[in-house]
Amino acid sequence: MNRKVKTPTDIDPFAPIDIKTLEVYQTQSSVAGAGSHRFHQYRAARRRERERIAAMEKKHAEQQEKEEFERKIKEQQAQLDAHKAKKRAKRKRKKEAARARKKQKHIAANLPFANDGSFLERYLRGEIGSEESSSATSAQSQSLSATST
Repeated sequence: MNRKVKTPTDIDPFAPIDIKTLEVYQTQSSVAGAGSHRFHQYRAARRRERERIAAMEKKHAEQQEKEEFERKIKEQQAQLDAHKAKKRAKRKRKKEAARARKKQKHIAANLPFANDGSFLERYLRGEIGSEESSSATSAQSQSLSATST
């Protein structure tokens, strides 16, 4: 099974070369001089080319539709996200306002005076200062009496 592989140095450069050639008949370039079977070949080639172009156009149209659909989906998703963000912000503001109202209600319940905006006017009239001073003096007197007894 030992075969000798021919290398370029083993080939005789002067040996005749056996080249097979393809003989071509009716090499005329005009359709008028062509044989009758050439028309059918031409028509089939034209049909194949039309089908190829139609397939390319169909593929391009499908690609365009797909891109348009994806663009619409992204646009709708962006609108939906913006709408959701707006609603989320509104809910958050509403919660914060409720918390603030609750805190204000708690603060107002623990204030020694009315939270109607009249504090400054009452203070300037002397209504609040006298109450606090009388209550402060009574508290001091009570604490003094408790320590002395």
